[in-house]
Amino acid sequence: MFFFQAEGGIRELVRSRGLGDVYRKQKLHRGFFFGLCLAYIFTFRFFIEFVKENQEAFEDHMMFNMGQWLSVPFIIIGIYFMFFYDRKKVAKK
Repeated sequence: MFFFQAEGGIRELVRSRGLGDVYRKQKLHRGFFFGLCLAYIFTFRFFIEFVKENQEAFEDHMMFNMGQWLSVPFIIIGIYFMFFYDRKKVAKK
């Protein structure tokens, strides 16, 4: 199957597997997409909790509710996996 791809403003007929070629060219370390998913999901949850109604009465007087406090560690873990995990192993090789 052939796809037309525009690279550098020039169109030419090239053999392509679609998005598979894009992802294979990127050199992302192990754990990057896991961290990306954690960071996106729990950041989304953090902001959704602002519009959600509190489930317990003690949350009414808190700056952030319990769901937001529980999201923060997962956002930090996601950032760790995206930028710092597996860097030591890659540097040793």
